[in-house]
Amino acid sequence: MKKFTALCLALCLSFTLAACAQSTSDSETEQSEPVPSSAVQEPVTEEPQENSNEQTQEDGYEQTPITLTIGDTVLEAYLNDSAPAKSLIAQLPLTVTLNESTNDFCGGSLDIDYSESDVTAGYRNGDIVFWPPASNFVIFVRGEEDSMGSDNLVKLGHITSPEEMLDTLSGQIEVTVALAEEE
Repeated sequence: MKKFTALCLALCLSFTLAACAQSTSDSETEQSEPVPSSAVQEPVTEEPQENSNEQTQEDGYEQTPITLTIGDTVLEAYLNDSAPAKSLIAQLPLTVTLNESTNDFCGGSLDIDYSESDVTAGYRNGDIVFWPPASNFVIFVRGEEDSMGSDNLVKLGHITSPEEMLDTLSGQIEVTVALAEEE
């Protein structure tokens, strides 16, 4: 019985750790939970927004400017006006430890309110998402061209700093997410 319990725990841990590093190609992706076709959305091209504490509008959606501080690097970003993003905003400032994987940095254990209609597939480099199966905070940094195989994503926002700044990140990082300061 001890061997069975240990095996189950090892499988659960492996699934949680492997989830962030899952390959995004359709031939290599295993879906753990089906995503309703109505929840799958195509990646949307969004233009960077100026950083200010006032909410800005894009495509009719309000956005809240935030910063992601990683050591001496400060990335500008925004959170959308979805219920999950508002759930995160209520917890700011927040510091999470993220680990680099194939296409992202993920980790932490967030308590985010979301519904099935918030779950989608696919991402763009720079997207900030919540991954419900492991309650992870995720920053996608590469692989958007093959991202439609990545599912169970709840999009929270997007980094507006130049993508080159994301390319400098590596290994384990500590990220402090906060509302952008007034200028």
